[in-house]
Amino acid sequence: MAGAGRAKITDVARAAGVSVTTVSHALNGKGRVDAETRSHVQQVAAQLRYVPSRAARHLVAGGSDVVGLTFPSIARLPIGELMSTDWYSQVALTASQAAFEHGGALTLLPPFVETMNLMKFSLRGVVVLEPTRGDLRIEMLRQCAIPYVTMGLDPGHPDVFTVTPDTAHGIEKLLSHLRAMGARRIAVLSTDSGWHNEVVATEAAREWAIANRCSLDLRTVALVEQDTRAGIVGAARAAAYDLLTGDEVPDAIVGLFEDFGIGILDAASELGLRVPADLLVAQDVDGFKAQHSRPPITALELHASEQVASAIDLLISDSPSSITVPTTLRIRESSSR
Repeated sequence: MAGAGRAKITDVARAAGVSVTTVSHALNGKGRVDAETRSHVQQVAAQLRYVPSRAARHLVAGGSDVVGLTFPSIARLPIGELMSTDWYSQVALTASQAAFEHGGALTLLPPFVETMNLMKFSLRGVVVLEPTRGDLRIEMLRQCAIPYVTMGLDPGHPDVFTVTPDTAHGIEKLLSHLRAMGARRIAVLSTDSGWHNEVVATEAAREWAIANRCSLDLRTVALVEQDTRAGIVGAARAAAYDLLTGDEVPDAIVGLFEDFGIGILDAASELGLRVPADLLVAQDVDGFKAQHSRPPITALELHASEQVASAIDLLISDSPSSITVPTTLRIRESSSR
């Protein structure tokens, strides 16, 4: 169980091997849950001494039932482009469901530049996605004394409760897999986002390369001018093309962004390289495009639903604590020889 406080609904779901929704329905008598599953969930909840959220008491006391969700700024991408990605759409959907199960509602906050923009919402609290150092969203939330938790460590306020994926171990597993498949010159494409998880990923890659005496080429892809996902794919394609036509040609490339794998495949195809025979390809965020590309792309499953459900629970629980969610390596054709 994550943290030393009371058991959370996500702990029950993980221990019972079911979804958060199934746990909620089994314990509340809602939805279509068969008798065997309902009994199993109830037994697990009892073993963990799970006590449902006290959000209802908060509402009776006159507090707000609205939880805010705020997306990061990624280059010039509008909110519609972000919502078209698997990661952010899954986060928004699960956050809405989790807030509802705790007796509240979710609002997807528009970009806010003044404290008055926040005060008019009367928020119970806010989940902040991917904060960066000096993040204006964090500063205004603190000015307004609005409770918040983050998905991704806030480098400016590391004491704030946060939910993060176990990025370091995930990258180590991914790189070790590539090495087992024959990779000896690995390149990693990161971004200029400033996100802590990406910093952790690049540092983990450096340490792994030193420990395994493997050549590592770290490149940063500038996204600041991009305003579409297609533009991001194009930026990754250009970076991969430069790598594959340079003096030290890699035999494996890893993209640290959801759409980077597609751009790497495009560059390989343009140069007549076969994946995985000539080049191994992987990325650090799984999604529909990675799963259904040709060939399907090896990726890390970061369990977005579990992360955001945990974040909502942290926001309204009585004994909050930071949580690290394990990652899962999904090995597919792009890196299998």
